[in-house]
Amino acid sequence: LETEGDGARAALAKALAGAFETPLDREDMNDLSRQIDDLLDESRSIARLGRALKVTPEQNICEMVANLHEGVQHLRNALQSLPGKPDEADHMARKARRPLRLNQRLYSSGVAQLYEGEDIKNIFRQMELYHAVIRLSEAEESVADRLDHAIYKLT
Repeated sequence: LETEGDGARAALAKALAGAFETPLDREDMNDLSRQIDDLLDESRSIARLGRALKVTPEQNICEMVANLHEGVQHLRNALQSLPGKPDEADHMARKARRPLRLNQRLYSSGVAQLYEGEDIKNIFRQMELYHAVIRLSEAEESVADRLDHAIYKLT
């Protein structure tokens, strides 16, 4: 998926170079494509981290990842709504922020439960995953913020 994202970003850059008119400001499109690429890179890094640590993620981490997936779907829908339906795109971009709020709660409760345990190695491994997923949640929110900024300029 991350490799496909790199290819899509390169294709976007090439298309922008030859386009007279784009659905969003060129700078916004470039920034969004970079942030989305970073999001995909971080996702891949988390998967690699989980395999390297040889750990099965706790339930809260699995729920956090599911929330992120939902947020990505909202971002996708927002981007597909542009430029013709900026109000719908704005609504979807706002919905894409929801995972961070949910994930902050899951993070707090999960970490509190984790420290109730006695397996120190597992605690450290799970904490690495929690930190990585919350960073990814923040990155997803940044994409939603940037998209909101681009939509605001359209309206």
